[in-house]
Amino acid sequence: MNKFTLTVLYAIGAFTMTANAESNLQQQPLFNCTTGLKSCLEKMYTEVFHNPQQINHFFAKDYTQYADGEILNLTEFKKHVEIVRNKVSDINFEVTEAAKSEDTISDRHLVNLELHSGEKAVIEIIQISKLKNGKIHELHELSRVISGDKALKALASQKHND
Repeated sequence: MNKFTLTVLYAIGAFTMTANAESNLQQQPLFNCTTGLKSCLEKMYTEVFHNPQQINHFFAKDYTQYADGEILNLTEFKKHVEIVRNKVSDINFEVTEAAKSEDTISDRHLVNLELHSGEKAVIEIIQISKLKNGKIHELHELSRVISGDKALKALASQKHND
């Protein structure tokens, strides 16, 4: 049986498609791309925030997030994204450091945001993600407010409307 591998760029990175003689295609996100890991992660964060329906594309069904003492499952993470989207008028992500091993991605990123009230903040996030079947299935995250109201730290893990 002849197999070949084809790399296809999509959203945050590359996907490997393996085909055999029977043309069975298997697609698996690899969280790497030709533009570099930092750029790929920035694209993923942006895509998840602006296109929440893409969450299932990047995150496993059994996803668990440990953020600043809070534990969120996939449903709660989706709610968290919705809450942040409702409070923020502008947001951008800058990944300043990133590393990847076989099944782990780590990064330090800055979230620059502006609330609907006009208040601005910069939140630093340090995260370590474990991959399973090409998707993030476990994420450990610590955050701190670099500038702006220190109470905005809660945005990093908020899963309920206050």
